Amino acid sequence: MERSIGAVSFGCGERDMRLLGLYSFDNEKDPFINYGLTFGLKLPTGDYRVRNADGTAAERSLQPGSGSTDLILGGFYAAPGITADSSWWIQGLVQQAMQTKDGFRPGTQHQLNFGYRHPLTESVQGLLQVNTLIKARDSGTNAEPELSGSKTIFLSPGLSCSITRR
Repeated sequence: MERSIGAVSFGCGERDMRLLGLYSFDNEKDPFINYGLTFGLKLPTGDYRVRNADGTAAERSLQPGSGSTDLILGGFYAAPGITADSSWWIQGLVQQAMQTKDGFRPGTQHQLNFGYRHPLTESVQGLLQVNTLIKARDSGTNAEPELSGSKTIFLSPGLSCSITRR
């Protein structure tokens, strides 16, 4: 079984930066099935000491940055769907704070996403995606556990269009 490393993605701005990489396993038995590992770090690049116009610091959970370095681990699996040219996929991720600052530890995040792609025409695909995110309560001396933590589910329909045959 051969293995390959996928692209690394960057996400940043005024918020913390996430660096993610993919490790994909080649499936010689069925090349239409794809699976692998996701790994990365969330780096404390965002400001976690922002103050409002009155000079009062916002709660840590409302800051653009958390001040923590987090480890991100997960996996993914994709396979053909029910009909020809359709497919489905599932991905899970866990994000855990490893190093924190100033008595604030963000809660562990668990993410589970799955979706389905179905051809509508030769160049248009219908997409349906369900994203779930469970955030544990924050902890530490600067945390407000009673105001943190959540359980959310998002349903995202969409379309994908091919501009060229490639």
